[in-house]
Amino acid sequence: MGSKQTVVPLLMFISDIQALGLKTTQGMNFTVGWYWDFNDSNRKFAQRFMKEFKGKAPTSVQAGVYSSTMQYLKAVEVTKTDNADAVIKQMKSVEINDGLFKGRIRADGKFEHDMYLLEVKKPGDSKGPNDVAKVVKVIAAKDATLPLAQSKCKYVTK
Repeated sequence: MGSKQTVVPLLMFISDIQALGLKTTQGMNFTVGWYWDFNDSNRKFAQRFMKEFKGKAPTSVQAGVYSSTMQYLKAVEVTKTDNADAVIKQMKSVEINDGLFKGRIRADGKFEHDMYLLEVKKPGDSKGPNDVAKVVKVIAAKDATLPLAQSKCKYVTK
């Protein structure tokens, strides 16, 4: 405490905050693509997850893996094949809104969706071991992702 430096981690998860402790990380800001306590749909998924994982809340990566796997399986079901070209074409053709994420897979393969700026809570503001942060700002998908027109991806620049 007392330092005028601001630590902004490039990658941070709820599990990292829990490992470091709120006393150490309080006030720190970080961005994530999903937060378990952002809305009712996320909380519902998190409750199911926590039952299986000893009360630990899911990270954005764990929610993302679940969501992307479900999108893949839906695309296989629709296309009736597991051919990668057909499946990815299907996945890129639909808006994703599965209750965890809302967005679309762009031509360059990036999943364009809202991001969240979080602030780590002070120890006295936390109501439990998973209540570690609050959403300070929703960063709109269009502002969180490099515009497709600026992509250097070979699938876009052919």
